[in-house]
Amino acid sequence: MKYIIAIVLIAIGGWLIYTGYQKQESLSGSWNSVSSKVASSVDGKTRVTNYTWYYIGGGALVVVGLGSFALGRKKG
Repeated sequence: MKYIIAIVLIAIGGWLIYTGYQKQESLSGSWNSVSSKVASSVDGKTRVTNYTWYYIGGGALVVVGLGSFALGRKKG
């Protein structure tokens, strides 16, 4: 059961990373990136684009899934 949960977490994380990449390469993602850079240059605040959150969430799920898989392999 632990392996199934770990594989599901890795798969969902991979899907989120892929979705983030698709959003980044789309026209709205390009516009989001440009508008974020322009706004940052105007007021000096750092901004995170929408697709970056997909990368962060997907990466976190992949790491948790791999960690869960590795811990499951060590114990049993």
